[in-house]
Amino acid sequence: MKAYRRPDKAGYTLFRPEENARRMQHGAERMCMPAPSVEQFVHAVKLTVLANRRWVPPQGKGALYLRPLLMGSGPILGLAPAPEYTFLIYAAPVGNYFKVSATLVPVQQSPAAGNETRMTDPRRRDLD
Repeated sequence: MKAYRRPDKAGYTLFRPEENARRMQHGAERMCMPAPSVEQFVHAVKLTVLANRRWVPPQGKGALYLRPLLMGSGPILGLAPAPEYTFLIYAAPVGNYFKVSATLVPVQQSPAAGNETRMTDPRRRDLD
């Protein structure tokens, strides 16, 4: 998940934190682990972003990468539920993945290809 600085510098934008919370709950359920509620998860993410706000890159230069983690621990060796669990969130600034700015990519349909639709971008070289 990522936190982006808003263009007006009035705050930050998170990408679907509720969906990330539900994904963690689903994974925790499969592993028989207790998970934070959606509200607890989103609150923890917001607190993490605010605590690390000086590391959020300027708008358009990157984002603050957030990696929630739920782990079991305790004095147990073997296959059994852990006696205690820790929920934490790693945060690290990251740059943009692409050197060029994000633009809309025109879509064209090749008449020779029938129903095949192809994405075209003048900056991209096809590898096929």
